[in-house]
Amino acid sequence: MDYLTDGLWLKQEHIQLMLAEVNQKAPEEACGLIAGQGNKVESVYAVTNSLHSPYRFRMDAQEQVNAFLEIERRGW
Repeated sequence: MDYLTDGLWLKQEHIQLMLAEVNQKAPEEACGLIAGQGNKVESVYAVTNSLHSPYRFRMDAQEQVNAFLEIERRGW
């Protein structure tokens, strides 16, 4: 089932992946990217919070670049 959230179409599996990541990383801030075309999400990418802080975040630079490269490769 797909859900429309703030103008983005998310699949239930995307929501579950994001919630699992947030719960696994708690109490640290969880980080990640979503990618797709238009307003339809195709994939969710978890990215490590290199600050390991419950109040601040900084995405791990290499993981972020790797995600962007895959997103670009897929044409999203």
